[in-house]
Amino acid sequence: MHCETIEKQRKILLSVRNGSEKAYQELYEQWVSRLYGFVFQYLKSKDATDDVVQETFYVYGLIVPILIQTFRLNHTYLRLHIIFS
Repeated sequence: MHCETIEKQRKILLSVRNGSEKAYQELYEQWVSRLYGFVFQYLKSKDATDDVVQETFYVYGLIVPILIQTFRLNHTYLRLHIIFS
């Protein structure tokens, strides 16, 4: 992967992390066919592959904001704990 591509991916992921639906759509469009091909190699079923790919992006869309919020809360707690300890 070229440096430009890595930097572009990093920016997209940061935007997704910050809640950008446009960035999430771009991420989806860039990766869905690769993920589909990878999963299909193992499952050999169009329906099963469709389900796995859909669930992967669905869970990613749900989990990432939760993980970010949790990290922010834990980070804030840690800073407060250090200050008041």
